Amino acid sequence: MTMEIERKFLVFALPEGLTDAKKAKIEQCYLDFGDGDEPERRLRRLEDEDGVVYFYTEKGKGDLCREEEEYEISEYSYTRLLETAVSETIKKTRYYLPLGELIIEIDVYDGVHEGLMVAEVEFPDLQSARTFSPPGWFGREVTSLPEYRNKNLARTLSD
Repeated sequence: MTMEIERKFLVFALPEGLTDAKKAKIEQCYLDFGDGDEPERRLRRLEDEDGVVYFYTEKGKGDLCREEEEYEISEYSYTRLLETAVSETIKKTRYYLPLGELIIEIDVYDGVHEGLMVAEVEFPDLQSARTFSPPGWFGREVTSLPEYRNKNLARTLSD
């Protein structure tokens, strides 16, 4: 497994220049929410200008830093695994905005979570994450707030 080091922030207004940014439509759901000692297991369908790609992901516990393993899978495998989902599907548009050596991923949610916008930044190491100075258009940091985890947003859809 690889280590994912990521911080999340609310966004209240999208930054200028976003219309030129690379973007993708994402649909994701959960096969297991990862409670207890079990990993969080997620399915994702990602569609961008290059086409459609399907992923199966397992994530460990943690906030800022946690283990993650992601695999590209076939559409057939995706469709079969989708039948075992324990959540409804989250839908969002993801924008990729370069910031120096980093990429800001801005998720703009659809459906019941419409209006929610979250910026995520992945880092190469903990030192970079800890010393990161967010741009002025970032809102409150929500890295350790469980209500902003995608698995918990998916749970609210299923309730």
